[in-house]
Amino acid sequence: MVWDIVLKFNLTIKRHLTLIFGAFSLLITVIVALVFNLSVDSNFEKYANNKKQELGRENQVVEIQKSNVRNSFFGNGQNKNYQLTTVELELRDSLTTSILIIGAISFFISLLIGHFISLRLSKPLKSLTKMTEEIEKGSYQLKIEHDTNIEEISLLSNSLVKMANQISESIEKDKRLSQDVQHEIRTPLTNLKAQLEAMIDGVLDLDLETIRLCLIEVERLTKIVQQLHQLGTIESERDIIEKDDLYLYDIVNSIIKEFSLNIEKNNMKTLNLIEKDFIINSNEELLYSSLYNLISNAIKYSGSNAQIKIYLDRFKKEDISSKYYKQISNMGDVLKDYNIVSIEDNGVGIAQEDINHIFERFYRIDKSRSRKIGGSGLGLSIVHAAVIKLGGFITVESSKNINTIFSIFLEK
Repeated sequence: MVWDIVLKFNLTIKRHLTLIFGAFSLLITVIVALVFNLSVDSNFEKYANNKKQELGRENQVVEIQKSNVRNSFFGNGQNKNYQLTTVELELRDSLTTSILIIGAISFFISLLIGHFISLRLSKPLKSLTKMTEEIEKGSYQLKIEHDTNIEEISLLSNSLVKMANQISESIEKDKRLSQDVQHEIRTPLTNLKAQLEAMIDGVLDLDLETIRLCLIEVERLTKIVQQLHQLGTIESERDIIEKDDLYLYDIVNSIIKEFSLNIEKNNMKTLNLIEKDFIINSNEELLYSSLYNLISNAIKYSGSNAQIKIYLDRFKKEDISSKYYKQISNMGDVLKDYNIVSIEDNGVGIAQEDINHIFERFYRIDKSRSRKIGGSGLGLSIVHAAVIKLGGFITVESSKNINTIFSIFLEK
């Protein structure tokens, strides 16, 4: 009730807290004073009664007219009036006065303590308010100005700082994405424009080779747009995806067949080690897209005479001895079972400093080499988004110029 009354006033946090502490301290002081006063009255009543019984005669009673407090007692079947002596009444009045003085002192002390506590509480709260105002203005480089030992306020402050950092990172990623999209689209457009102008000016002959070069640039543009659309569709789709029982071996086999010409041309060996009768419950489109991009990358970056293996592992919940336990404890739930589809190659590998960025849009480890082999930098972003949509996660293990293993973890 007191809280509601105080909050009706349009005051600062500090004044709100001071008023609340003051109201509660006044209430407690009054209650304690009344209790002590009643206790004194009760004790003096008992004292007077005991004294009456001990003395037992009325001539020892001194009539005190100025007393405003009278006590009536009944004993031995007769109505007798016993009154306190002057000294006793003075002692009683002195105790009552002392209680009132102590109560007043306690009230002012509690006000000071309340004011001090309100200052300690209001500073970090003001700091939180300032931080939210900075976020509203578009400034995300926040600092906690007032440290506090109050766990809830400290957690809220740290959460605000983390949120601001995430917003800042998101904005930076969007800026980079915009720049990358412009760059990726501008390059083939510039090439296409230059070739067309050269043909118009008569610098290049209008033959099949020139048309083929123009077609390559158009296909490159088309692929970028298609992948951006695919990525946007996966990330924006919030509905529950449909899942079916799928033969994983057949899906992998069909993908390998699509790359059969490149595999034969580079004398590669591709091993589909998944059991033919293994059935996985998943969304076919998302699963196919994920495996297609990973196998495609393995073929592109492995080179001649390479070996690519696609195999299946399983994780049973709380299997501490499993080699996957640490990965699942960091990114998943060790209390669940997982099917783990891995694509391993012995190609160029990925440096450790690049692993944390490979799922970002348009990120390339070797930009010149990626463009030469036709990479857009969107494949792994699509894989990452698709696997998350499937309710799983993906990990990467790689050693430079030795091997790379991409593992998709899907809940059973």
